[in-house]
Amino acid sequence: MNAGIYLRVSSEDQAQHGYSLMAQRDSCVAKARALGAVEVSEFADEGVPGTLLDRPGLGALRQAVARRAVDIVVIYDPDRFARSLAHQLLVTEEIERAGVRLEFVNFEWQNTPEGKLFYAMRGAFAEYEREKIRIRTSTGRIQKARQGKLPMVVEPYGYRYDAQQSLLVVDPYQSEIVRRIFSEIVDHGEGLNGIAKLLTRDRVPTQKGHSIWHRQVVRQIARNPVYMGIFYANRLNTAGMGINRFRSVGDKVRPSIRPREEWIPIRVPPIVDPQTWHRAQMLMDQRAAEWQRQRHGTTYLLSGLLRCEICGQTMTGRQRKNWGRLLIEYSCRKNTAGDRAPGCARRPRVDAGQVESIVWNRVMDWIDDPKRFGEMFWASDALERLNRETETAQINLERILAGQRNLLNVLAGGIGDSDIVVQRLNALQEREQAVMGQLQQLKHAHGEIVDLRLSQDPEFSRRWLRRARQELPRSFRYTIVHALVQEILIGDETMTILPRTSN
Repeated sequence: MNAGIYLRVSSEDQAQHGYSLMAQRDSCVAKARALGAVEVSEFADEGVPGTLLDRPGLGALRQAVARRAVDIVVIYDPDRFARSLAHQLLVTEEIERAGVRLEFVNFEWQNTPEGKLFYAMRGAFAEYEREKIRIRTSTGRIQKARQGKLPMVVEPYGYRYDAQQSLLVVDPYQSEIVRRIFSEIVDHGEGLNGIAKLLTRDRVPTQKGHSIWHRQVVRQIARNPVYMGIFYANRLNTAGMGINRFRSVGDKVRPSIRPREEWIPIRVPPIVDPQTWHRAQMLMDQRAAEWQRQRHGTTYLLSGLLRCEICGQTMTGRQRKNWGRLLIEYSCRKNTAGDRAPGCARRPRVDAGQVESIVWNRVMDWIDDPKRFGEMFWASDALERLNRETETAQINLERILAGQRNLLNVLAGGIGDSDIVVQRLNALQEREQAVMGQLQQLKHAHGEIVDLRLSQDPEFSRRWLRRARQELPRSFRYTIVHALVQEILIGDETMTILPRTSN
């Protein structure tokens, strides 16, 4: 008779119950020999949780059972088999259906209705106990967070974790790098890519000691509110992520953002002041919106304003084709396969033209009162925003012209492939025309702002507002909307437009 013994241990079990693989192996082999087994095959999973059905060792055992390569299966205890009652009963049924005998070292298995009932009850109680431990652990962490302590070991760049007090302390060296990152954004107008190159050039070590910085790493630091003195516990729902290393790429569980009211703020030593942090967020949002428009060649009127109310992520403008028809829309960043927050699939995207029309009409309703519009508009940073856009367009134009001069020198010197050089010159010429058109629109919008005297001349105001609904250049519409709208929340079947100033 051939026997297959199945062994499983996780680090938790090994520490708490002494379920080492060696102890299980000795007991299972002795049990198999006592039952008359001549050959014993071993199937083991070390460090694999029992909640996972797709385990290498268990999978190999199931295949051996299906081939009738074993006559008897010996397991130390039912909870070595699985920590889920459904999984336990599924594999047990497979073994019985194959005509293979099932035995346990630490449990008397009887293949009778009463025995199966007791076996199922024991599995149910084990699953219940495991879930109760999980809830106790989660509740303990939340309680610890509400007392102002960190519920887990975390070390954002710039901090060190104090295990004795469960708090973050400032790392003297790394905190200076964090301040430098925010200074580059706020004081020098540097982008994330540029900052990453500067840190790499200066051989600043990353959190893991690497010498190369990437844009995404800089972004994670610049976007983290911990640096202005707030760490949010219970922000992410990470249920199921603990066994991701055993899952395939497509089956991995990704974290989702909990509703904001469930977040627990914990005070930590600040590295930058709140004004600097918020200023950096605004500048990064503006850069992202400008890059989005340049990348797609389309001015998304609501770029940077739309936010998914379900998951909290920014909704960005994009173009796609559907049966040859070009669609322009705003989409939640989580609207990708395998990366959806719960509920985001119900409203993954909105038509750009439709939602922009609704918002523009709402803004026009706000400013039907000329005096009120004047107060709202001049209290905003509309002119400053327009000047920044004009400056960016001028810099882009200078770069294009410099590129054209370099290519003409290459062509005149007979260096390189002339056909490729001509293609690049044509591409730069198209970009030059696009930027020149953008500058013309910005100049027109600037003139509109300077000439706008709504509060002094009611008749002029009425004429301007009538024209604004239909004829106003898109660049000036963008300026007005971003001057007056703070945020637009897209819900399941709702849209909430929040003004920058109270009504």
